[in-house]
Amino acid sequence: MKLTSSGEGSVVMLRSAATKFSKSPAFKGKFTIQKKPYKSKDYYLAFSKQSGMDEAKRDALWQAVGAVTSDEDLIAEYTSKY
Repeated sequence: MKLTSSGEGSVVMLRSAATKFSKSPAFKGKFTIQKKPYKSKDYYLAFSKQSGMDEAKRDALWQAVGAVTSDEDLIAEYTSKY
């Protein structure tokens, strides 16, 4: 809250979380979301060759990860207690 009350500073967070916060009455109009992300980083998961996971299953897993990180409501639910 100190960032929004002082009007100074910055924060780096998931774009979906920032979008959700920007719609909240407590934060509305108190910050801007930059058009260009500060840094985008892919997650890394290692799979053993012995796992037998084929490319289609790996792709499905990455699609599921992407769906979670872009779901504004789900991210808001996870971050609501903080």
